[in-house]
Amino acid sequence: MRLAGTLPKHLDLSTDAGSNNLSAIVAMFATDYELTIHTVAQLIRAGIPSEPRGNAVRGANVDFESALQRFEKYAGNTVMCPLSTDWIDAGTICRQILGPSVA
Repeated sequence: MRLAGTLPKHLDLSTDAGSNNLSAIVAMFATDYELTIHTVAQLIRAGIPSEPRGNAVRGANVDFESALQRFEKYAGNTVMCPLSTDWIDAGTICRQILGPSVA
């Protein structure tokens, strides 16, 4: 998940191949809502603009809004969301850092 922060250095997101590769990476984590949220957060931190980020999420066929809602519900529970301990304030990061229109 943290490796997603290095992607801008390795993928040319202006090409179909780069976008497809990013979608494939996001899709690898799509079965785990917490990993999906943290991966997209790393893409934001890495400076990947909204359009290629959204294209990657849509290309991965991720229901991002559902994942975001579930993460918001359980982010304070370190048993359900152990990665949330990496965040300063897990209860508010979803909408404040990721924003309402990530995908």
